[in-house]
Amino acid sequence: MDMQDELIDRFGDIPKSVDNLLRIARIKSMAHSIFVTDVLITKQQVVLTMYENAAINPEKIPEMITKYRGQLSVRPGKNVVFTYVENKNRINCEATLEAAIRILTDMRTNLRADTDKENQDKENQDSNKGADE
Repeated sequence: MDMQDELIDRFGDIPKSVDNLLRIARIKSMAHSIFVTDVLITKQQVVLTMYENAAINPEKIPEMITKYRGQLSVRPGKNVVFTYVENKNRINCEATLEAAIRILTDMRTNLRADTDKENQDKENQDSNKGADE
């Protein structure tokens, strides 16, 4: 049972503001787990700033940009910044929060694949070193 389910179980329906607060907590937790150091969400945009040494696979960035049909852009640099701009016809807080969750989920999928591969390669190298000694 997650936090929202527990609150509903104890207090009944939760107000929209509490629901939004729970979403923001989820977004920040997801962001932290994939090396996003700064999250800025407005009614129309999401800005995600990556940790300087974040393990990002640059080959997957164009695929993500294409998936979001021009609403997602990336600014390379010391800290990579992803900016998502909500469609002008759908400007509202809920849509933007859901977009942030989708983007972070996609980023986590891309990062995990690379991190797992890097860890596996490192383990293979370490095991090969032991066999050589």
